[in-house]
Amino acid sequence: GIPIAAYGVAFYSVLFLVAALELIVFHRRARQTIQAFAVFGLAASAYFTALQLFVIQAVCIYCIASAVLTALVFLCAFFIEPIPPKWLQGIRKGNKTNGSTHAYVSLPPRT
Repeated sequence: GIPIAAYGVAFYSVLFLVAALELIVFHRRARQTIQAFAVFGLAASAYFTALQLFVIQAVCIYCIASAVLTALVFLCAFFIEPIPPKWLQGIRKGNKTNGSTHAYVSLPPRT
């Protein structure tokens, strides 16, 4: 089969490309894609870490580094400028001065 490392390279490559695209063309869909990849990556990292600890009973330092990096991507993707789902936008009350509907401090709009 395909080595797990190849999936990791593909994951980080696509994440990098989408993040670069989001920097060039600021778009809500690009940010949501990054957030979706972050959730997927965090779940995959948790699964592979559990396999290392409980099944293989050996720890790979590169795998742990990748899991930590994925957790940081997750934190950055969701807490720097969170984008609530559409069904939640009407529920949350937040800072109305900048037009946002969430209760977090958001970055100023790009010019």
